[in-house]
Amino acid sequence: MPQGTSMDGITEAQYIEFRAFCDAGGNVADLWKGNLRHANSQDVFSPRVTTIVETVRGIATNYPGEGIVIMSASLLLLDVVAEALARTASTNALFNFSVNEANGTQGVQDRTRIIRNFNDSTGTRVLLVTAGVGGGVL
Repeated sequence: MPQGTSMDGITEAQYIEFRAFCDAGGNVADLWKGNLRHANSQDVFSPRVTTIVETVRGIATNYPGEGIVIMSASLLLLDVVAEALARTASTNALFNFSVNEANGTQGVQDRTRIIRNFNDSTGTRVLLVTAGVGGGVL
């Protein structure tokens, strides 16, 4: 990458930092989630994510106690949704419910436990699910 240029919104300095992190054995998922926690609200609350949060608000208001499943092929999108829900919960008591994630990066036993807990729980709760989980999990 030519010096000082940007590719897909990533500067050369960010690329160098990322490569150094990976070369040192860092976990990319942890880096992503750490950066996401520090992102400004405008970057987190895109129109798509805002629509998802508003849909969750509507379901939690009109159907209290129901389980809400949000599915996406993108694990990164679900990370952003989880961050948006957490930020909303910090200012809105309606969003004080559990948010769990079942994705293809987890072992089968972990996913099974998470899904079982979701199905057996009462009260409003959200389960974020990726396509990598496979069929028939709910």
